[in-house]
Amino acid sequence: VKMCDQPGGLDALLKDIVKAGINFTNAYGSVIQGNDTAFFVIDIQDFPGARAALEKVGLEIVPDAMVYGT
Repeated sequence: VKMCDQPGGLDALLKDIVKAGINFTNAYGSVIQGNDTAFFVIDIQDFPGARAALEKVGLEIVPDAMVYGT
């Protein structure tokens, strides 16, 4: 999930994840160097349902290639 790379960005993102009703089992953050883009990568059980719920609250799901460089 794309997040704002500035103070408070993670807090705002987590509030949206709560609004979406998503539970995750593991997570980590990452930043693309030279770019103002940050990601919050989450492990979840119900991926299709979670994707729809996250998008419904306005969160952007980023492609794996952008996060992992593949």
